[in-house]
Amino acid sequence: MTELVSHLPEVLPEALAVARGIGDEYYRASALTELVSHLPEVLPEALAIARGIRDESDRASALTELVSHLPESLLPEALAIARGIRDESDRASVLTELVSHLPEVLPGSISPLQ
Repeated sequence: MTELVSHLPEVLPEALAVARGIGDEYYRASALTELVSHLPEVLPEALAIARGIRDESDRASALTELVSHLPESLLPEALAIARGIRDESDRASVLTELVSHLPEVLPGSISPLQ
């Protein structure tokens, strides 16, 4: 989808509508994440969708994909979502991605893993 939008920016509204219409939360969050370079205003929406993904592994994957695109203002929310992931491996994956964007979270984020 990203390649199509890059070459045909006029399809951006339609691509956004298609992404929003995807029923599965993980795939919807992933599709929105692909569009954020063209539509950064969808970041809060993508993060909210990631938060609502029921499967923790999928939630962690979606969040990991999204983190590198998030502005600093949304990183605390991403951190809160990551801390709510019970599986240690999934939580560690997201926290590892987060700390590369917000090093200050490292000390407080590692303690729950120990």
